[in-house]
Amino acid sequence: QADPHGGELYLLSEWISGRRLDDWCSDAAVGPIERIEVIDSLRRTVDALHQLGVIHRDLGPGNVLVAEGRAVVIDFGLAVRCWGDEWVHEAEVVGTDGYRSPEASAGRWSHESDRYALARLTDLALSGSP
Repeated sequence: QADPHGGELYLLSEWISGRRLDDWCSDAAVGPIERIEVIDSLRRTVDALHQLGVIHRDLGPGNVLVAEGRAVVIDFGLAVRCWGDEWVHEAEVVGTDGYRSPEASAGRWSHESDRYALARLTDLALSGSP
């Protein structure tokens, strides 16, 4: 997004050495307490993004890494600003199949779209399979 001061904006992040959430979830050695802790860290991350007015729009197992007992959200290429009860409308369908909310499949995105993906990811973490 454009910088109101006329400069260029960059997103920098640390290198994360972790496992994709789906790979981690399929590991039978991962216990239920650890699964709940990782999903709770993901929930807190999604809450923090929403408080900053950001919706990710592609929360899926490929865009969440598990590292050092926490979930790390990656790939903000589809993220957009969205405050409160606003909706973002887009003709193109984006996001990961199976984790995209019904309204997002119709081109309408909100914070609830990310919450839908979070619920699907919670199901994946607790069941161990998609």
